[in-house]
Amino acid sequence: MRPKAVFEVSAVRPGAALERIRKEAEEEHQRRQNDPEFQRRMQEEAEEAAERARKNEEVLTRWRKLDRERDGQEDRRPMSRSLERFAAANKRFVSFIRACSSPEELAAQRKAVRLRVSKTGKTASLVAEYVEPAGPWEVRLAQLEAALARARRKDATLLIAKLRRPRFDLPLLRALETEAFRFVICGRADLTWHTIGDIVQAATAEREVVSQRIKAALKVKREALAHEGKRLGNPNGAKAIHASGAGNASAVAALKAKAQANAERVQVKLQRIDPFNKMSASAMAAELNRRRLKGPRGGKWSAQSVIRLRRRLAGQDKL
Repeated sequence: MRPKAVFEVSAVRPGAALERIRKEAEEEHQRRQNDPEFQRRMQEEAEEAAERARKNEEVLTRWRKLDRERDGQEDRRPMSRSLERFAAANKRFVSFIRACSSPEELAAQRKAVRLRVSKTGKTASLVAEYVEPAGPWEVRLAQLEAALARARRKDATLLIAKLRRPRFDLPLLRALETEAFRFVICGRADLTWHTIGDIVQAATAEREVVSQRIKAALKVKREALAHEGKRLGNPNGAKAIHASGAGNASAVAALKAKAQANAERVQVKLQRIDPFNKMSASAMAAELNRRRLKGPRGGKWSAQSVIRLRRRLAGQDKL
C-alpha cells in the first residue's frame, strides 16, 4: 500500500515581515551615517535652505521699510471722522423685506435678516424694517425709496432680505445702481455696489433675449393660425371689456394713479437735489438726466416734463 503524502505548512509569525523591514531600514540608516558622501550632500542641502531663508527675510525687511517710508505716520493717526462713520454704518442696518405670498416666507426672510445682522458682530443692530407691498413696481420702488431715506438719516446700511432672478428684479437693481448707496443682499455676497452695474447689464441683455424669443414664437403662432383662417387674440375684441363696464374711464383712472405714483417716487429725489426749490426746470432736468433717472415715459427728462411734475405735486395737473 502506497503511503499518503504528508504536507507540512509552516506557520508564519505575524510580526516577522515588519521586523524584517525595520531591521533593513536600520541597517540602511546606519550605512548612510557612516557614508561621508551622503553626509556632505546633507550638509550642502541644509546650507542652501538656510541661505534661501536668509534672502527671503532680507526681502521682507526691505519691503517693510519701504512701506513705513511710504505711509509715514499714517498708521499712528487716529481714525478719521468719515472712517468712523463708515465703520459704524456697517453695524447699523435698515432691512427691506420683499413682497411675500405667505406668513412662512415672511418669517424666513426675517430670520435671514437676523442671521446676517448677528454675523456682523455683537454691536450690530437693526434700526428699522420696511416691507415691500405686493403690486406694481411704482408702489414697490416708493417703499424702497422710503427705506433708503431712512438709512441715510440713520447713517446705516440697507439690508435686502431676498433677491429673485436679476431680470425679474431689474427695476430694483436699477434703483440701487442709481442711488449709489451702500447695501447688502442676504445670500448674495457677490452683488455689491461695485458689481451691480455689470449685473444690471447682464439682466438687461437677458430680458432682451427673452423678449425676442417671445416675439418670434408669437410670430410663428400667428402665421400658423393665419393658414387656418384664424387670428391670435380674443375673437370678441373689446365687447367683453365694454360689457363689464371697464371702459375708457377705468383706463384714465389707472393712468392717473400711475402718474401720481411716479411723481411721488421722484419727489424724494427732487427734495434731495433742490431742497429750497430754487433750481430752474432746465437745470433740474439736466441733473436728473446726469443721474440717469428715467423720465415719466421711460425717456429723458426735459424742462416741460419737470414743470408738469411740479404741477402734479402741487395738485394743479389733472392728468
